[in-house]
Amino acid sequence: MTARRCARLLAVAVLAAFAGPGLHLAGGAAVQAEPPTVLSYRGFQFAEGVTSPTADKPQSKLWFADGSWWGLLATAEDGNVNIFELSDNHTWTDTSTVVDDRINSTADVLWDGSRLYVASRTADGDLLVSRFDYDDEERSWSRLGTPATVAGGGMASVTIDKDSRGRLWLTYVQEGQVRVAHTNSGDRAWSTPFVPPVSDPFVTRDDISALVSFDGKIGVMWSDQASDQFTFAVHDDRAADSVWSQEVASRGYLEIDDHLHLQTAPSSNGARVLTAVKTSLDNISGVPGSAEQIAVLVRSPNGKWKTVPAGTVADGHNRPLLLVDSSSEQLYLIATAHGQGIYYKRSPLDDIAFPGGEGEPLLTIGSGGVSDPTTSKAAVTSESGLVVLANAGGSRTYFHAEIDLPDVTADDTEAPDAPADVFTSVTAGCQVDLMWPPARDNVEVLRYTIERDGEELASTTDTGYTDLSAGCASTQKYAVAAVDTTGNVSRLTESAPVTTPDSMHRGSGIWLTGNSTATNDGGRTLTLPAPPSERGDLLIATIDAVGVPTVEAPAGWDLVRRDAEGNSLVKLTYTRVATGTEPSVTRWRLSEETSVAAVALSYRGVDTDDAVVEAVGQGNSSSTSVDTPSVVLPDDDAMVVGLFGVAGLVSVTPPPEMVGHLTQGNSAGARQRITSSTAEMSGVEVASGVTATASVAWPSIGQLLVLRPASSTQ
Repeated sequence: MTARRCARLLAVAVLAAFAGPGLHLAGGAAVQAEPPTVLSYRGFQFAEGVTSPTADKPQSKLWFADGSWWGLLATAEDGNVNIFELSDNHTWTDTSTVVDDRINSTADVLWDGSRLYVASRTADGDLLVSRFDYDDEERSWSRLGTPATVAGGGMASVTIDKDSRGRLWLTYVQEGQVRVAHTNSGDRAWSTPFVPPVSDPFVTRDDISALVSFDGKIGVMWSDQASDQFTFAVHDDRAADSVWSQEVASRGYLEIDDHLHLQTAPSSNGARVLTAVKTSLDNISGVPGSAEQIAVLVRSPNGKWKTVPAGTVADGHNRPLLLVDSSSEQLYLIATAHGQGIYYKRSPLDDIAFPGGEGEPLLTIGSGGVSDPTTSKAAVTSESGLVVLANAGGSRTYFHAEIDLPDVTADDTEAPDAPADVFTSVTAGCQVDLMWPPARDNVEVLRYTIERDGEELASTTDTGYTDLSAGCASTQKYAVAAVDTTGNVSRLTESAPVTTPDSMHRGSGIWLTGNSTATNDGGRTLTLPAPPSERGDLLIATIDAVGVPTVEAPAGWDLVRRDAEGNSLVKLTYTRVATGTEPSVTRWRLSEETSVAAVALSYRGVDTDDAVVEAVGQGNSSSTSVDTPSVVLPDDDAMVVGLFGVAGLVSVTPPPEMVGHLTQGNSAGARQRITSSTAEMSGVEVASGVTATASVAWPSIGQLLVLRPASSTQ
């Protein structure tokens, strides 16, 4: 197999520290009947002093032309960035065409079929745009003229594309603003860079931008971590530079990071813009592993955006890339995982959904450190294959890998096997849990569809599902079918009839289902992970702060009790009813910089129409006793939740009547110590209040919340 005639080849070139030439690695998921075989080959070492030569995140450094893959690689001798060809013997061959002689320059390439354009910059150097022509007889590249200097130094990553009028465009972030520039006509003379005239082009020093050409328009996307959103600005190729529209592609606290990569894909009524992005949720302690970390943002031709989950915090993905295979109409997502290797997932373009988990391995390396993957800007085909470069830290060694990639659309008409069995179990809450073994397919299973009594209920990439809407005193039958990456659907596997209980057994009436804790760094915000919950659970957040700041709660949270003890501390307790789609974290704002400790709780079996029967609290002067007022229970199954705050970093012993103790302390500096603690009890009168005990005497606040149980029937 040659690099020029690699029909149905997926070639993966990786900069990695890995021993031994001709290494053979196997990849594939449990749902694949015949996992593809990955072949990797050792290359040369690039020069000392070169770091991360495959950066940056939104850039492309590879292209396919005249039957070969080409790339920008740092040389072994001096670290210059030259054009290399992937040769027939699976090695990268230097063409000696210098692109940038500045060490550690990063570049984005655009091959338009007749000319190559390279936008390159260094951390402090100028932004240069170079043009190269290709001689197909000599199989060589030659520079046209001298590089154009578009902007001075100090910008973040740059990307380049061409609009429908033949003008080149580029974007980058500099001095906290998104900037763009374009050629005035043709591909030579550049405009002065300018800030797109949109409502909020301001970003942080850690943000980046990227652009893409589609449907007679230029689209510029940037991460905006200050405003908690990915922003997309659109410019019609025929419009003046002053005419732009602005869209919000995605929004959410800590759901924005400076990782984005753009592609386009055709549809029946225009191009879709596809963006692989990463959240910052993996940086927050206590965030559940199921929280979303990687997503694909999809813009339909009518300008509507949707978010497709693609990876969780537990998957450990980083620096995601999107690759469009136009032959088989597949979308590939490639990312590093836990810094231990490069993995991929794929999805049909007409129904974008990605399997759960890390994905299939492209290259896994025992020593780890694989990072900074990069790939082609243009769509790939089964004839061209696909190349990805990555960087593995200090080894300074190039590797590439090749895997056979079938033309799924042309070759795969075989439906997956149906799941072997569907197992069911019924919970005391009148919910039905479904599980089934993974189905098998000749290529790859993408997802499963679930029916209830002959009507479609849900779709999932997992091999299990919980029907929360089954209802009590009901009998139904479930069926599951497997769907592969081409859209072939298996036959249905039916379960035995399932009957739920006549009523929802609440046990002691109300029970704790999850909790989380958080502290801040003495600033004016608090990031609080969401406790595990389901739709209809009651969420409680109790915030203890040094001093008496006011607190701005996230939308949907209601203040049920506020108590202060002089100027020493304040305790604020909030509730909300879980929607089933809670954000992984919430941000709470403070009126002043101070130390905060917080606890969040989730309770099931609460009457959410009238959840809190009573909320009482009191401040206590400096003592080891953290006292509360008394309360009276309206029902034997009611729950009393004790919430205790202490203006010091202490251990807290709960009242003897209470269980489920949870404590979080914070010391953000001198005189900035605070402790938040909770405990609970059920079915016990508290006529004289309760007392928790602190290990050291400090001012404190004690609160009690009485939760009303829901009806015993549903």
